[in-house]
Amino acid sequence: MNTANLIEVYYDRIRMIGAEQADTVIQNIYDSFPISIIEILSSDIVREAARFKAVGKMSFADTILIATAVCSGATVVTCDHVELEPVEKQGIVPFFWIRPQF
Repeated sequence: MNTANLIEVYYDRIRMIGAEQADTVIQNIYDSFPISIIEILSSDIVREAARFKAVGKMSFADTILIATAVCSGATVVTCDHVELEPVEKQGIVPFFWIRPQF
């Protein structure tokens, strides 16, 4: 997971349940999953993200998320059903949804 993706999850949780509870959710994510924060993006991730951005209507953070998962063989952990369910349907990477779709 990179910091842009964690920001997306945190931002969503702040909007949905407030900052204090969002802090708890983020801490639970750190405690429950084998997460490594990637601070520097490789050229492979940058190129892959650019390809996703060029062909889809995806936010910058989501393109980095998908590219990072593709390049590292990781599972995408997200709550962004709107933008990412179409990607999941393509079978590019596995997904773990942390919030059901409403």
